[in-house]
Amino acid sequence: MTASIISERLGISKPTLSSHLRTLREAGLVVPKRAGVRIHYRVDKRALLEGVSGVLLLAGLDAAIPAVGRYDMEKGEGPRGARL
Repeated sequence: MTASIISERLGISKPTLSSHLRTLREAGLVVPKRAGVRIHYRVDKRALLEGVSGVLLLAGLDAAIPAVGRYDMEKGEGPRGARL
């Protein structure tokens, strides 16, 4: 999805979105891909799942994660067959 579409859907200015996208890129949560003159952004699902799993683990709520959605932080992988 392009920055223009994201800013329209969220109702925020492009400079504000640019700042947020930079932070998300630096954190590895968003991946940019150039397509001609446009840049399309996508969520890195593996990084997002790792982050959510880590927060739940730290909060002692890791039992709340269904086994199918668990992310093995030590191995760096999701469940077999899962599309992350």
